[in-house]
Amino acid sequence: MVQPFPIEDLYFHDNEQQFSMHIHKMEGSSNFVFKINKLRTVLAERRAELDLLMEKLHVEGFYESDRMSYGDYDSKASGYFRLTLNNLTAAGLAILKIENNSSLKVEKMRLTYTSASKRIQVTQQEKDSRLSAFITSVAFGKMVLRKIWRGLTYHLNTIIEEKVNLALTKRPLAQIIGNNKTLAKYEDYIVTTTDDANKLVDTIIDYAKNVILQKYRDRIKIPDIREGFEKKVLLVTWRGQFLADRGTARGCHTVERVGSTTFANDNSSFMHFYGTLGFEHIDLFYDHYHAHFMGLGPSGSLSTKFFPLDLYVHFHIDFTNKKVYLDDFRVMSVGDLEVKLTGLGWLVDFLTSKVATWVVGLYRDKIITDLQLKYDKYISDILHTYDLDDIMEGKILK
Repeated sequence: MVQPFPIEDLYFHDNEQQFSMHIHKMEGSSNFVFKINKLRTVLAERRAELDLLMEKLHVEGFYESDRMSYGDYDSKASGYFRLTLNNLTAAGLAILKIENNSSLKVEKMRLTYTSASKRIQVTQQEKDSRLSAFITSVAFGKMVLRKIWRGLTYHLNTIIEEKVNLALTKRPLAQIIGNNKTLAKYEDYIVTTTDDANKLVDTIIDYAKNVILQKYRDRIKIPDIREGFEKKVLLVTWRGQFLADRGTARGCHTVERVGSTTFANDNSSFMHFYGTLGFEHIDLFYDHYHAHFMGLGPSGSLSTKFFPLDLYVHFHIDFTNKKVYLDDFRVMSVGDLEVKLTGLGWLVDFLTSKVATWVVGLYRDKIITDLQLKYDKYISDILHTYDLDDIMEGKILK
């Protein structure tokens, strides 16, 4: 049975072709039937090795393209597209926990997705020679896929986690461990190691966010918003311009660990730690905005807020050399966006929704990527300088 799932709207500019693109009413669909090439449970190392194959995944929706942002109001195209991913593979690890002393359950997943082939089908309701070639090309499909990849893989992880948990329940924990005494020792080991893992992750993250606070005073510069827009008033289409500048991202130091860190052994000398982090909030603030429309010129300040932001962090420890390494620091999902513009009137209300579209489509990923890179750099720098004993003794915070 084919199952649909929603995908958020997109708005972006293509810098080479110099047009703006709005993609909306998107929906993914698949029967989510996976062929299990590999599902190997390694209890002593708290992990399951996975290699799955799904024959097809479809993403479809509507697009509208124009050049309003560059002063060209005549060239437009719109229509419907369908993107097909064939032979999609998911390979990686599922980190396990004990559920109710009776079964294993997935706590976190780390999967890499690849597709053997991609196909894009496009229908056009309005045609423009300057846009048609790009929209019907493979490049268009690749661009859409790149824009939706975070949300798409997050949804796939959720589906795969449900299916792996179903497979794990078919083999009771008692069959794997054998007796209650061994189970009790294993649980004590997990509790002790989890406490140490939490301490290690907290110490490293506290250092990184303090560096962010000191270097940037919690003010990271963000791009200006320069956009064109149009609105029909009394059967006449009017066009306007919007500018917001002097923007900063704030709240970048509010990251905290969410829940306990999970861990898995790799071999006798390596241990991997997987944590979920969250920013309390990320606020984007523009000191000034100005709009020009129908001879009107509302202006003021603009603020937006992302909440929540969920992150995935992966460290591994080399006990032989007593070193800690950062393997991944990545935003997995972004919650709602709240937008506020100072000023009064119907135009301000209209612009509020437009700003939300522009920020999400054009600048959210840039801001998130910049934030990821900064944390990745400062964490990697400190792990290069200090060893495992220094971190556990709190020396990096002194």
